[in-house]
Amino acid sequence: MAGYELQLHDFTMFYLRLLMEGIEDDQLAIQPAPGLNHPAWILGHLAAAADFVPKLLRKETLCPAAWDELFRPGSTPTTDRSRYPSKAELMEMNERAYVRNKELIATAAPEYLATPQPIEYFRPVYPTIGAMLAHLIATHPAFHLGQLSTWRRLMGMKGVMAFP
Repeated sequence: MAGYELQLHDFTMFYLRLLMEGIEDDQLAIQPAPGLNHPAWILGHLAAAADFVPKLLRKETLCPAAWDELFRPGSTPTTDRSRYPSKAELMEMNERAYVRNKELIATAAPEYLATPQPIEYFRPVYPTIGAMLAHLIATHPAFHLGQLSTWRRLMGMKGVMAFP
């Protein structure tokens, strides 16, 4: 499964780093529009979701157990900044997960990647472990990075992708 999927994973981390430039720790829980996912939730959710890679590959996860509840799908972001880890902790966990997941995926047995994945809700679109891993490292982060880009614009910040 290495190859293109891992190149997409590289880009999502590159883009995440760009999007987080200029966002201060005390801004992470600001919601400039009602119900908008803010950076603290997005960063925590991406790190918690990245922990599904080792779960699917039967390896030890990285995130603290408390992050499961705080950042799980369907959780509601709050503007209470004290409920969330620091920007440094959130970025560190995303960086660690990124490096670890690249290694895990690059060394995963192709036969295992072809087996059915266990999350029934996603099975119609991602029927195998390999397909689910591709989603977790590429399309899922891209979806939430779009939210982070929107947050930046609503906060009056410039876009980060400059093309000649």
